[in-house]
Amino acid sequence: MKYITVDQIQIRVTKKSIRNINLYVCPATGDVRISAPSNTSIERIKGFALSRIGWIKKHLSKYQGRIIPEVKDCINNESHYFLGKEYTLKLIETDTRPKIELNESRIIHMYSRPGDASEKRRQLMNLWYRQELKKQILPLVEKWESKTGLNMTEWKIRRMKTKWGSVSLRTKTARLNLELIKKPVECLEYVIVHELVHLVERYHNLRFRNYMENYLPGWERLKEVLNSPPYIS
Repeated sequence: MKYITVDQIQIRVTKKSIRNINLYVCPATGDVRISAPSNTSIERIKGFALSRIGWIKKHLSKYQGRIIPEVKDCINNESHYFLGKEYTLKLIETDTRPKIELNESRIIHMYSRPGDASEKRRQLMNLWYRQELKKQILPLVEKWESKTGLNMTEWKIRRMKTKWGSVSLRTKTARLNLELIKKPVECLEYVIVHELVHLVERYHNLRFRNYMENYLPGWERLKEVLNSPPYIS
């Protein structure tokens, strides 16, 4: 198995005992893969990929849209995800300050004021998600900035439709998707390392992959978990 880069897109190449070159974009991970006959030269494979570059970009764009979060009404018995686990929402009306609590039975208790509309409850849920994500981010950032020697000036939380994270190389500012709080913490760790590596390698090329493998062996499995169902909560 090898990797080639065509128009800044990383493509995994596998040679097999087959007759034709086949191209595939994985819906779950967004990985681009080519399988080719055993005797096919890398030059021919690159030419094939370049001839299909429009198709590849179209499908990559389509699959990236899976991150878009589902709109919840925050009503009784609705399912919500937190750190990779499914919870059932239970509403409790109260005249005290609204808050959210977890219990050991996979229940999210939402204490809200009588008559609060769904939008108010959604705001409360998102505020809680944001606070909890901040708690998870801090120790992981300290751990990986220390291990890699790479440092961001700031880590921000944003609602993003097509990315789990992004980085501004000019300001060294990273942005993490709020939806990450719904994924296992190992996925958050992967995204943090991913964005740090972009400080030394902009593109997802072989050099980038080597950095990732050196810092976080098994990162490709975490990437698959991150992009596996449920894509949305």
